[in-house]
Amino acid sequence: MHSRQPIATQPLLLMFACMLLILGYQALAARPATTVTVVEQQSEPIRAAFVDIERLFNNLPALEEADRELQEFSEELDRRQRLARERAEELEQELEFLDVGSDEYNETMRKLGDATVEFQTQVEFARQKIETRKGRMLHDIYRDMSEATSEFAEEFGYDVVFIDDASPQFEPGTESMIQQQISARRTIHVSQRLDVTDELLDYIANR
Repeated sequence: MHSRQPIATQPLLLMFACMLLILGYQALAARPATTVTVVEQQSEPIRAAFVDIERLFNNLPALEEADRELQEFSEELDRRQRLARERAEELEQELEFLDVGSDEYNETMRKLGDATVEFQTQVEFARQKIETRKGRMLHDIYRDMSEATSEFAEEFGYDVVFIDDASPQFEPGTESMIQQQISARRTIHVSQRLDVTDELLDYIANR
């Protein structure tokens, strides 16, 4: 009676097993290289630019227009204050020619009190209106600048535009004040090659 030959000693099966082993090893060895290749193909350098926000803002065409509008608005408020002050001064002069305690004197005093309140109200009203108008103008200018910067970046292929806060000098102050200024900064050095402030200003002016 013949004994069964072990599988490992059968030539065809042994060759087939070796082929599977080699193919499996090659597939595993090739997988990391394929993954790296795909990642490398998908990776692209990020294009970044920086702007001097103070120089950019101070040279915006919209800022000059806003200053002119604010000046006209302030002049109108000053006119209202002047009228209220002049009315109070006229009533004060009238009192000098009236008998103290007379009905006409008391009536003029009442009018003077009202005029004084009106003048003070005009002063506070003007202060609040100017501050509110300044805030709205600043918001609108920054919004327009932000939109223009987005369009500029899209057109010229920049992925991100940063504010260059490395250039301005520190304001004098105490240790804690200097520390706050240092903590507020996000850049230490910016190459002039990356500064697009002038280009952005030209873009906005011709927008």
